[in-house]
Amino acid sequence: MRFFLTCICLLGLSACASNEPVRRHARPRRARAPRSAPAATGAVVPAARSFYTPAPGAPSATPAPPSSPPSATVDPRCREVLQRNEEQLARIARRASCGGVAVAALRESFGACAQVPGGTWAPEIVDARDRGEGDACELLVSWRVMLFHPAGVTEEGHDSMGRVERSFRVVASGDEAQEYARITLTASDLDDDRAPELVVSETVEDHSARRARTAIEVYTASQGAVRVYEPTRAMVLLGADDVDDDGRVDFFVPSPYVWTEGAECGLGLVHEPLTLLAHALPNGGFSTRDEVAARHLRQACPAREAPHGDDPPDPAGLAIACRRLWGAAPDEALAPLRCERFRSPPSTRCEGTARRLPPLEAGECPAHYDAWAHMPPPLLLR
Repeated sequence: MRFFLTCICLLGLSACASNEPVRRHARPRRARAPRSAPAATGAVVPAARSFYTPAPGAPSATPAPPSSPPSATVDPRCREVLQRNEEQLARIARRASCGGVAVAALRESFGACAQVPGGTWAPEIVDARDRGEGDACELLVSWRVMLFHPAGVTEEGHDSMGRVERSFRVVASGDEAQEYARITLTASDLDDDRAPELVVSETVEDHSARRARTAIEVYTASQGAVRVYEPTRAMVLLGADDVDDDGRVDFFVPSPYVWTEGAECGLGLVHEPLTLLAHALPNGGFSTRDEVAARHLRQACPAREAPHGDDPPDPAGLAIACRRLWGAAPDEALAPLRCERFRSPPSTRCEGTARRLPPLEAGECPAHYDAWAHMPPPLLLR
């Protein structure tokens, strides 16, 4: 049975005009450390979200996935797939009204394979259709991935390929690309079965709105089929990196410390001052509570009283989160703030709307400060 994967290299501007919370990405400093024995795996079942915006001044965010380790010899089957992609790109350039723009974006995503000793993942463009009229271009691109094993075939007698259906609307005008997607493939053997899993990172760039959206999915292959890697099915993946250099890709996931600016007027800008690390374990699972995961949090909270302080006020509440992570009781976490009461803070995003709250009074703190102080920390730092 074959599963299929459909992607679009351009998104319509109207798709980004919604009020959905936006999270932007910035690459944090990578933690380098020797391997350590894994501890009990923490539960990673966050709410379904796919955007990330760090609070101003936050030292921790989410990076893009690393490129796969280079191989001495490029798999000839990979070269054949890439050649077919070039032929598809040539047809797109001739037929699509935005062919030149589309080819430039597609070549970046479909011009390389992810090759490691355990196998080669190759992306193949299956079809491209232009549904636009006049100067408008609506390009629909279907693609699939396939895993080539080193010996050429699996024990079942064939390589693995599949397609997972996806639907996106593509709109462009003339030779300008306001929006386009970039797909990055990373191969990593997460479960030590000598066949690499595939990490697909899709970043949609919106130049007109100056924002980006990243979605990450992980796939595995067996018995000739490609499917979602089960341990990541319930996870929201914000970024990926091999932070401890053990050859397995680790994932950045949401923390419980999240607040939404502008909710009082029907808008929403989601802030997360830090992320959790789901450290990849040798058995194929992930831990958010072992020493590697804790080391990631220490980048944002190096001590109980992290250097960000509360004067000027810390709008993201990172100081409260750090105190809780370092074992402070709820009252201890709030004591330095001298808060008299809590309520939702006003937002500049609400200017010009009918609903708006008055400014916070002196000694008054945002409601999420109190909520975070009484929330059980995801782990305790030592």
